[in-house]
Amino acid sequence: MKVLFIGDICTDSYSIDDIDKFKKTKLYFFLKNYDGYIVANLEAPLLNNKIFDNKNKFSLVNLKELSSLYDFCDFFNLANNHILDQGEQGLKESIEEIDRLSSNFFGAGNNINEARKPAILDLGGKKVGLLSYCCYSSNSESYANINTSGPSPLIFENIKEDVINLKKHVDYIYILPHWGVENEFFPTYDQASLARKIIDLGVNGIIGGHTHTIQCFERYSNQSIYYSLGNFLFNDFIISDVDKYYQGAFNKEGLLVEIDFSDISPKYNEYYVSLSKKMIPEFKSVDNLITPVGLNNLKLADSLKGFSHKPLLDNLNLLLKYNGKSMQVINDSPFVGSSFKPRLESYKSKIKRVTMFTLKRLFLK
Repeated sequence: MKVLFIGDICTDSYSIDDIDKFKKTKLYFFLKNYDGYIVANLEAPLLNNKIFDNKNKFSLVNLKELSSLYDFCDFFNLANNHILDQGEQGLKESIEEIDRLSSNFFGAGNNINEARKPAILDLGGKKVGLLSYCCYSSNSESYANINTSGPSPLIFENIKEDVINLKKHVDYIYILPHWGVENEFFPTYDQASLARKIIDLGVNGIIGGHTHTIQCFERYSNQSIYYSLGNFLFNDFIISDVDKYYQGAFNKEGLLVEIDFSDISPKYNEYYVSLSKKMIPEFKSVDNLITPVGLNNLKLADSLKGFSHKPLLDNLNLLLKYNGKSMQVINDSPFVGSSFKPRLESYKSKIKRVTMFTLKRLFLK
């Protein structure tokens, strides 16, 4: 009667050889033989190859031939900013492939009604409902609407309505938002405010993603809030013949959250993983992480002492970008804590990327 939540999966730039490497790890053995459901964020469409060259942003893909890298997953969360990297056709083919793999999905669909449908996990008498939403600020190509496919947008009124309806059918409800600012340890005060509003709806917890870092954890109203799990399987990836994106040190660590529903109240266990030099995930103890998990959690708790339950700031309005590519949230809310170290690592990765890009262009000349 357990559910395990893992972070972002993107097999872009992995190879067939990496499947064998991963399957030799203790982590893979643990996951493949896990006695419960495993839920993962599928951070890119699942295809044979790219349908088109997306010029708008980094365009990622999970190749079908590499699906053995995550053949232990039971449910795929599709509410993220990369699931439409290959357009509506890419999402459609991804859903078909997930069905072929005998797995399940939630968080996206052919229209807004499908995208908002929950995943319901049957745990032998107890039922757990999962609802997932993608924040406008994450810069998705577009979002599900009445007649268009995509991820379900993170709109509080939608969440409230969905929770009210879902309560009639399940014993527990968890919200999985794709939100926050990348390469940060801490949420913004807007996020903390929204998280509390969601918990006050009567949900049992929040398990977030998008930042590619392990973010803070807190307890509010006796419920658990994990702001972001970080990456699980996410390689450096090629952007063009001369350009490559490099993961920073903190992007190579992730959190796995296990919830055991055997007793009256859910019990939580946490596992940590780290990507090796070959970018293969393996277990790692929290004491050996470079992410200061415990310290960050203490800083969050200290910063939110006496934090009043304010309405969301007025600047959280939706705005269509002038280039028409995506919806954005204008968010000037400050961060709850300082994330100097992950920002520094992000800058280092950018410097490496620019340096390698320049050298390759010179070499090609």
